[in-house]
Amino acid sequence: MLLHCFCYSTRSLFRSQDAVSLPAWKGHQQPYNADANKHELGDSHTFEYVEGEIECSAAPGLGPFSSPDEGFFRYYDPDKFETCEKALLDLGVFIRERGPFDAVMTFSEGAALAATFIIEAQRSGQEAPDTCGAFKCAIFFCGGVPYDVPLGRVMGVRGNEGIIQIPTAHIWGSNDEEYPSFGIVLSTLCKEQLREIYIHPGGHEIPGPGSLDAVTQAVNVIRNTIERASLLF
Repeated sequence: MLLHCFCYSTRSLFRSQDAVSLPAWKGHQQPYNADANKHELGDSHTFEYVEGEIECSAAPGLGPFSSPDEGFFRYYDPDKFETCEKALLDLGVFIRERGPFDAVMTFSEGAALAATFIIEAQRSGQEAPDTCGAFKCAIFFCGGVPYDVPLGRVMGVRGNEGIIQIPTAHIWGSNDEEYPSFGIVLSTLCKEQLREIYIHPGGHEIPGPGSLDAVTQAVNVIRNTIERASLLF
């Protein structure tokens, strides 16, 4: 299956102050190593990115990769649930206008939002991958914990095990000191028979050129997920 993939990036992302149509990961491709994984997957897939709208401080670890005149943005404010609701609506609009998409590839807080979107799509009966409400598969790097929208809070694991019913890939670092529970919790919320997990030796990051074995292992997990989705859909 050739992917038309929608990409959501990290907790906070920056964009040029004099352009509005730049990729969301502009400036993040080096620190978060997205390009290394995309290159290993091959050039037959297409990727689209979206920017955050809420100004914020830099995510931990981004200082060395940015300059003082660059602004940072995120998709929603975790302390203001209404911003998450708006981000979900915005994501739906983006997918209707630019989709359909085969997959969503996400990192950290972006993964939490994407997972929330998938769960809400399933709850509303939009399981079919060709609708605006779902993807055929999801790829989560250091994936954050989704919201339970009806309750207006972060989703708990108990009673929600396997709530995400599409093939998923979960890749996170065993030495993630920023958000050590992210990958574990999100993977548990995904159906066990449809999920792939790879835990690399790094931290809160996407494996990159400095760890070629980790890149290979991560891409193998992604390919397995794509193959599983191609058999299901």
